[in-house]
Formats: sequence, structure tokens, C-alpha cells
Amino acid sequence: MTGLRPYDFGRLFKQSISQSVYDMRALLKQRPDTEHELTANRLLLSSTFLIYLVISHMMGSDAATTALQIAAVPALAFEAIAGALFLHLLVSPGVSHVRRLIGIVADLGLFSFGVHISGEAGAAFILVYFWAVLGNGFRFGLTYLAIAAVTALVCFGVVYANTPFWQSQPSVSIGLAAALIVIPAYTSKLIRKLSEAKQQAEEASRSKSLFLASMSHELRTPLNAIIGLADLLVSARLKTEQHEMARVIGASGRSLLSLIETVLDFARIESGQMTIKSEPIELSALLRDVRAMIGVSASKKGLRVAIHIRPGAPRAVVADRRHLEEVILNLASNAVKFTEHGYVRLEVGFRSETDERGDLLVDVADTGIGIDPSAHGRIFERFTQADGSIMDRFGGTGLGLAIVRQLVRTMGGEISVSSALGRGSVFSFHLPVEVAELEAPHASEAAPILISQRHHDGALVAGLSPVTSLEAAIARIRSLQANGMSRPAVLIDAALTDPTAVEVAHALLQPGTGEDEPVLVLLVDPVSPVPDFDRNLFVAVTNGSDMELAKHLAGLSGAPLIVDDQPAATAGYRILIADDNKTNQMVIAKTLESGGHSFEIADNGEDAVDLMLKGGFDLVLMDVNMPVMNGIEATKFYRFASLGTVAIPIVGFTADATGEARQRCLDAGMMECLTKPIEPKRLLAEIDRLLDGAIPVARESSEETGTDADSPSASEQPVIDSGTTAALAQLGGDEFVDALLTQFVDDSANAMKALANAVAEENVGEFRNSAHALRSAAANVGAMRIYQMCLDWREIADRELSESGEIHVHELHEEIDRFRQELDSRKRRAS
Repeated sequence: MTGLRPYDFGRLFKQSISQSVYDMRALLKQRPDTEHELTANRLLLSSTFLIYLVISHMMGSDAATTALQIAAVPALAFEAIAGALFLHLLVSPGVSHVRRLIGIVADLGLFSFGVHISGEAGAAFILVYFWAVLGNGFRFGLTYLAIAAVTALVCFGVVYANTPFWQSQPSVSIGLAAALIVIPAYTSKLIRKLSEAKQQAEEASRSKSLFLASMSHELRTPLNAIIGLADLLVSARLKTEQHEMARVIGASGRSLLSLIETVLDFARIESGQMTIKSEPIELSALLRDVRAMIGVSASKKGLRVAIHIRPGAPRAVVADRRHLEEVILNLASNAVKFTEHGYVRLEVGFRSETDERGDLLVDVADTGIGIDPSAHGRIFERFTQADGSIMDRFGGTGLGLAIVRQLVRTMGGEISVSSALGRGSVFSFHLPVEVAELEAPHASEAAPILISQRHHDGALVAGLSPVTSLEAAIARIRSLQANGMSRPAVLIDAALTDPTAVEVAHALLQPGTGEDEPVLVLLVDPVSPVPDFDRNLFVAVTNGSDMELAKHLAGLSGAPLIVDDQPAATAGYRILIADDNKTNQMVIAKTLESGGHSFEIADNGEDAVDLMLKGGFDLVLMDVNMPVMNGIEATKFYRFASLGTVAIPIVGFTADATGEARQRCLDAGMMECLTKPIEPKRLLAEIDRLLDGAIPVARESSEETGTDADSPSASEQPVIDSGTTAALAQLGGDEFVDALLTQFVDDSANAMKALANAVAEENVGEFRNSAHALRSAAANVGAMRIYQMCLDWREIADRELSESGEIHVHELHEEIDRFRQELDSRKRRAS
């Protein structure tokens, strides 16, 4: 198995024992098989065997005493071999057939020696033979079952021939030998049936995944038009009623898309295709993003969404941001859905295991309808809700919590619920994470407000705006909000008495403040637990240290995202749309027009390549599935044909939402891959992000030449492009390039004959096809003049073929001769 890094023994003496054990466990969990479990069992059984002999010796068994005297050295040798195998497994954690075979021989050989020397006392350990044989069979398959069975039979035969005790028990020995043949033989049938059943299940899972991917593609294509055109209509000048209808169409399309995503997520989790991508995550920013996403729904119901970070929680952790956000958002959305009055609280804490890692603790609490304790066990099952009336009252598929649990488990954690009818719910989950180191948080433009009636040392007051009364704090907050700071940070001293810290918090969090409410941090000294009620008021608790303050205030008091419905002034990029679907072409074209961009359309990959090679585009939007030449092939062809030049960035878009589809696009040379449906705002934002202020090609060319950028003629092109040949030489050397160019000369002669026949027969279709084939070959070897000539003929008409066909063939013949002469000169220079 590739991709597994060996254990870093250099860190063994630089960290604690618990941290080293944690690293080893993490490495072993990623292994492709269970050989490490067999290795652990090997060490355990050998130790148990020694302990058994010691106890028997202490109980007065002469046989055990003799066996212990003889077995000491072999047992220690076996322990050494087992330890060496384990160390090798850490250094080389992939599959090793040699290591498995050594393990089989060591297990059976040394245990057979132990059975031999221990005589009657070792009879109890005869079951080790079956443990070794069946264990290897079930873990590694039929081949290893047969190898282990033959090895066990041979070893026991040697024991029988050299051990008086077993010679005195012929019937038992024969029965054991027969069992070593019959039991593995019977077990092989079970393993074979198990393998077949597993293979059938995997095939069924693949078929299901293929079906879901296909259905996803078919559903996403019309959804792309529905959502895209609805968004464009919403931004247009419509009557109020028409505007509302367009908005409902878009919302319904997104609702259907969300349902499709839910089903696909569950299918990916079931098939084990859900990948984990770890990255640093700032916890405060993550919670703020989730609050923003559920804020509109919560404000419509008059709910307050509170955030609380427990003392000791790190500023950032390393985890899968997308999946972590998806879990919290799903739980928070459910909390808003099932809560009519009160609050929803997003809370994070941390249970440290070492200085660098531990468990992230997340709670999503609400004051909603609650869940009957009898339903706690089944609400995480697929297509299941707490009671039958839930779907009628609130809607939903019953898949949300099932996906949440699967995602949490995929990330190595577990989830639980604490709830009762009418008393709200608390969903809690924990994940193993590493503490992330981020840059020091930037100081806010406005100093946080400190409400306190006592004296504080200069270190705390420095950088804060202290006030001593509630009225002064409110005035200061209003001043900051009037200057554009929507969420000012306010530290409230827990020692306040008149009014108390809780009374101040209630006064500052008046109903209706919504996105403008301040971020409240409780200042305590020393840090003490905060009651449940207070956690809905205060974002965090701090002891006043500089690091604690910076950690909790960073990212929490940032201004909320303001979405501007009017398109911003853009650079006016020229973009190529490659898509065979007329509806998609219309949606993307209208979107680009609304963003101030110009465009050109290609109906298939081949036309797109032709246009890209002519140049004049800042970006290409390439559909993956197209006739004639699909987007993947077109991208690969263009990347190869444009070697040595500045290539146009390509963005793929597809209705296939799988990670494999995205990876194929990136591997082909695309800069990004977007999943349909592509919302207009998102598409325009992606264009701005990818081009990032680049000078538009139209403006760039006009600044340089003062005229439009036309494609060069054949005579302006090099006979053999040095950039292409240099790239080919990197693949196979100069001899490979010369052989390739020589082969092209031979092939071009045949192509020229086909072109001449097409002219004689006045067959314009055959002429275009032959020119296209020659054009492709010319691009591959850097015959740019020939390529340009064939490119000019791609849309040749009947009349031009009749009047100028023979001239074109004659010019091509001359150009091929020129290419042959240049090739000969190249060979002479090389020699």
C-alpha cells in the first residue's frame, strides 16, 4: 500500500510515552490489513505460555520445571523475532508477504518446539495450531490458510516423531493431525463463500454508486438551468409578483439539490469513499460561519444563536473543515427547525491528551420540542425520525442525523444526544484532533470594551477601552456600530455587582439586535465554571491574559459577510464556453454578460481545442462530457499542444459530484473543477478568484499592439517548434524525438494522398477529416506551420475546395518538404 509513511523513531525520545503510543496507534489504524493485530496476539500468547510454565513450576510440576529450563532461550528468541516483526511493520507499514511467511513459520515452529519440550504440560497449548492456521486464513485469504495448514501439519509431525508423550497417545495424535487437515479444508469453503459474498456486496455497492452518480448527473443538468436562470431573473427588473415567483423557483431548485447532495453523501459514506482532508481550522471563525448560515432562519423565528468557547479550548485545530462544518451545520439547522422559542447554542471545548493533540468537544443545544428518551437510540438510523408526526409537521427525509453520525465516525469520533420531551436537546460529539499553530491574530481596528468597576493592572487595560457603567458601554457600542463595526467585542467583569455581569449581558443583548449584537466575553479571576444559562450569553470565558484575550476575540467580532446583489465592476475577461448543451450555454453566457465578461461558444471539445490554440481567451469553462472529444481529452490535448507557451487556464464543470471526477479533471491539467448546478454568483466569484486581477487578454493585446490579436499565419510559425521538441526530449530523449519526427513525415505523406483524393472527388467531409487528423499529429510533434495550414481548412466550404483544393494540397506538399529538410538539418547538427 502506498501513501503510508513509516513511524518516525526520531521523535520517540523527544515526546512523552503517551504521545508516542498515540502516533503508533494512528499509523496502525491506517494500515491496509490486520497484520498488526496478529503481531500483538503473537506477543501476548508467547508471554502467556511463559507465565503458564512458571505457574505450573511453582505448583510443583516437574514437567513444567524441565520445560521452563529448556524453553527459556527459545522463548526469548521467539519474543525477539516477534519484536523485530513489529518494528519492521512500523518501518514498512504496507503489505509484506515475506513478513507474513516469517510470522507463520515463527509461530508454528517455535510453538511446536514448546509443545515438544513441555510434553504433557504443553498439551493445553495444542490449540495454538488452529489459532495460527485459521487466523492467517481469515485475515489474509485462502493461500495463507493452505500455507499455514501445511506448515502446522509438518510441525506437528516432527513433534510426534520426537516427543514420547505424543507417541504414547497415538489416537489423540492421529485425531489432531486429521483435524489439521479437515478443519482448514472446511474453513476454506467458508472463507471462499465469505469472499464471494463480499465481492458481490462490493459489486452491488459499485453498481449503486454508478447509478447514483448517473442519476445525479441527469438531475444536475436541468437543475443548472433552473437555478441559474432563476437567479438571473431575480436580479432583473421584474414586477413584485414575478420577482417572488422567480425567487421561489430558485429556492425550490436549491431544496432539490440539497436532497440530492444528502443522498449522495450517504451513498459515499456507505461505500467508504468519503475522504478526510485535514487542515488548520480556526474554531471561532468556524462557529461564526455556521451562525451566519442559519442566522436568517433563526431570526425569522425570533431565536438567538449563541456561541460559546469553553476555557482551555485552542484557537485552532487540525481537522476536516468541510465535514466538521457540515456536521455542526446539520445539527444547528435541525435545532432551528425544531425550536420555536428561546435559543440555539453552538459550544466547543477541548479535552487535552498531550500538548499537541486531544479531543475536540462540540455541543449543539436548543430549547426546542425535545426527544423522548426511548427514541434516542433510533434517531441516528437512516430514514428514521423520533415519531411519525415529525415529517408531517417539519418535513425532512430522516437521513440527516444518520449522515451526521457516519461523518463523525469517519473522522474518528462519536456522537450522542441528551434530551427529553419539552426540555430541548443537546447533541454532543467528540473528535480526535491536533492543535494547530496559526499566525498571531491581528488586533482589531477598534479596541474591545471592558466593563469593570475595579482596578486592573496595566497589562490588561492596555489595548482595551475601559468603562465603568452600562450606559457608557452602550454609548460606546453605538458609536462603534455607527462607524461600521457591527459586532464590537465587550469584556464584562464577573465581579460586577450593581448591575451584575448577567444583567449587563441581558441589557446588551436586547431582542432584535441580530447581526449587530456585540460579542460578550466574561472576565473571571481565577477561571471558574460558567452555568448553562450564562453560556448562552457569553461567547467565551477568559482570565485576562494577553493570549487568552487574543484567542477568543480573534475572528469573533469580525463584520458579517455583506452580499451585494449588484455585480461589481469587473475587468471584462474574454472567456470560452465549451458545452454541447444549448441550455447550459445560455445560462453561462447570460451569467458572464451580467458580470461584464465577453464570451465565445464551442459545441464540443475538438472545436474548443481549435479556438484555444488560436488564443485570445483569459479563461476556458470546459464541460467534461461532450461529443466528438470530451473535456478531459480536450484539456490533455491542449496542454500537450501548447507546451512551451503560456497556457490558458481551464475550469471544468460536471454533474458528477464524486471526488474521482474532480481528480480526473485536475490530473488532466484543469485549474479547478466545479459541480453543476453552478450558481451565477458563485461562477463569477470563481472567475475573479482564479484570474485574480490578471490583465484581460483583449486589453493586454490592445495595449501592446493597438490592434486585435489575430492568430499568426502559417508562414509566421516555426517549421519545428523547439519548445515542443524540448518537452518531448524530456519524455524519451533526442533519439525518441528524431524517431517521432521521422514517423510524422511518413504519416503526413499518407495524409497528403488522402487530401488529394478528397480534392479529386470533391468530398469536403473527407478533406476536413483528413486535415483534422494531420492537424492533431502536427500539433503533437511541433510542426506548427502544417498545423496552422490544417487549422485554416477546418471550415473549408465546397466552393473553396473546388476552386483552391489543388493549390492547398500543393502548398502542403511544399511545407512537408520544408519540414523534412529541417529534420535532416537537425539530425546533422546533432551528429
